[in-house]
Amino acid sequence: MKKNLMGLGYTNGLALGQELKKSEDIARSIAEFLVNIADMKNPDINNIHEAIYQRIQMYV
Repeated sequence: MKKNLMGLGYTNGLALGQELKKSEDIARSIAEFLVNIADMKNPDINNIHEAIYQRIQMYV
């Protein structure tokens, strides 16, 4: 999209520029979301033994 925008005039490229911004915002949001999910799912390395013990207790 960036390449396509370079050859267009300002008024013609405005809509494509907005679409490019949306795409970049979505990509950035997905990356942040995945980092947050990974942090939630994985226990802190300093308390890994306690986290494993608690998880095992859920099934015992």
